[in-house]
Amino acid sequence: LVKFLTPENGLQGHWDPYPIDMEFGPPCM
Repeated sequence: LVKFLTPENGLQGHWDPYPIDMEFGPPCM
């Protein structure tokens, strides 16, 4: 699972399990 909801990893764009960086579209951005 990707922690895109967490500002710590979501803002930095740490998507290890997924090659897509800004595919989920973080709510913070």
